[in-house]
Amino acid sequence: MNTAPSLAEAKRLSNVSVIDPFNHLQNGRQFSKEMDIIINVEDQSFQADAGRTPTDDEIGRPQDNIMRVDWIRVYKPVSVNGPQNIPVNTDRDRSLEFTNRNLFAPSGAIDPEFTAGEEVSLSLNYATGSENGEEEAINYVAVLIREIDEDGEEVASSPFTAVVDIDRTPDLANQGIANFAYTIPTTFDEEGNLPIPSSDELEDGHQLLMILFMSVDNYTAFADTSTTITYINNGSTNATPAAPAPVAPAPSPNPVATNSNPQVSFTNLGNGSNFSVGENLGVTVNATDIDGNISNVRLSFDGTFIRQENITPYNWGADNPGSNDNLLNNLTAGNHTLTAVAIDNDGNITTETITISVTNPTATAPTNPTPAPAPNPGASIASVTNVALNKTATQSGTLFGLTASFANDGDTENFSHTDEDANAWIEIDLGERYNISQVNIWNREDCCEDRLSEYQLFISDQPFSSTDIVTTANQTGVGVFFQNDVAERPTSVGMNFIGRYVRIQLIGTDILHPAEIEVFGTSVTTSAKILTTDNLSNSVEKLNFYPNPVSKGNHITVENTLEGNTIKGIDFAGRLLINTTMQQNHTTIDVSALSSGLYFISLNNQIKKLIVN
Repeated sequence: MNTAPSLAEAKRLSNVSVIDPFNHLQNGRQFSKEMDIIINVEDQSFQADAGRTPTDDEIGRPQDNIMRVDWIRVYKPVSVNGPQNIPVNTDRDRSLEFTNRNLFAPSGAIDPEFTAGEEVSLSLNYATGSENGEEEAINYVAVLIREIDEDGEEVASSPFTAVVDIDRTPDLANQGIANFAYTIPTTFDEEGNLPIPSSDELEDGHQLLMILFMSVDNYTAFADTSTTITYINNGSTNATPAAPAPVAPAPSPNPVATNSNPQVSFTNLGNGSNFSVGENLGVTVNATDIDGNISNVRLSFDGTFIRQENITPYNWGADNPGSNDNLLNNLTAGNHTLTAVAIDNDGNITTETITISVTNPTATAPTNPTPAPAPNPGASIASVTNVALNKTATQSGTLFGLTASFANDGDTENFSHTDEDANAWIEIDLGERYNISQVNIWNREDCCEDRLSEYQLFISDQPFSSTDIVTTANQTGVGVFFQNDVAERPTSVGMNFIGRYVRIQLIGTDILHPAEIEVFGTSVTTSAKILTTDNLSNSVEKLNFYPNPVSKGNHITVENTLEGNTIKGIDFAGRLLINTTMQQNHTTIDVSALSSGLYFISLNNQIKKLIVN
């Protein structure tokens, strides 16, 4: 191999043309100048993890480290008619514009008008910056609702919704038009404790804005903060906007069906209930929706989120023996607030808040005190610990040296990291069988939170027989807990299930990087009697139905049902397809609308698989 410091010297040393030895260019076309090229070969941690890094012995053998290259050709073409210096201006300023705002501005009004909870179709034009042909890298374009005070300072902002996202659209253009459906938020916080005030409830000088902003090169680079909006919050989170009084004749709006809010209430606690210092609190919440179903119920204590329940009964603390709801244990003196938030399948939210009083038994008792409920003798959870901490963890692949052990090391600020795998997974072997009462899944918070969504939580007392997500869900004895929303910090999944192996697995193809997985439970040799499909109290019916498998277009019958309970059918993507109130003794369920495949029937935290042929 000949090396040369310049193109001229290379030409002199070579007995063939170093530019175009086989006359590929033809017709006398030329290059304007020589080109620089860098060939870089480097090792990376993920290459080492995959076993592709050479050993020290291999690196020490010179004969194994010679790279023989026949040729490297770099073309810089010019015009057929010869070099032409034609200036091309590719510079472009960043821009972001809400283009269909007039669609939401009533006749004679300036500001767009939105109603809490309504879904609207928005359109915007966006463009990143470009200078001398260098394009900024777009990350996402997002929208949120913000309240500002008379000085223009932020009072509160709702969580943003990414409407253009490079993670979901890898070939996203640097400029274009985005049309998207946006649900106007009803609260500034995800827990539903801070409602967005209507425009006529704002403090003097305050305004509500719709903020559009764009992130480029991994930081927020540009925002359109000029859209002042009129915000209507009449207590119905999905109400049809009232038609404004027109200045000029306007067409009558099409009628839109309203959607009712869910109902939520505390069933065992009243506002002002009294308790003694040191008691363990039990909480049960009733939630219903007359025109749909309840997606989940969340409980907060003194403003701190405790846990989300996805399936009835909705209970916490002493009412859910074995749970890890530590905030409800060993009550301290003073007044405390409990807030229950019910969310239905349409995203409508209803919040109920009560106050309880906790006093020291040695203090003077109040006049006519309300008797405190007797503590549940089985509610103590002193022995319930995070049994996943530092146990053996594995995952489908590893990038950047971030092994599975980072997901159960007790640190919620770091994270594990898989390859971009089909149905990426991470699994923890607890070492022995536990009565599992709760699993906390902590999302990564520095970026990329949306990746941890549409995943399944699997629990088994036997090793998983496959890494295929469908095969795993169909394995005998495996508990399947669907998670559709983006994981929070944490998302808490309550259950009563015996298992040793815990797996989180993505439904699609993506990177999995949880910050922490906590599993709370007690050893099966020491813990109390657990609720399973084979071990149920007399007050809860055992889930049993037939035929299974069922032929497509037929019905199934659920045995020994109790009137008023609800049974649900879920597909593999976690979508609720069946939501039926049961009758006494037995209930027939129409599954004729289900196509062939695997489904899950749930009742009182019990889940069984249904196969439709």
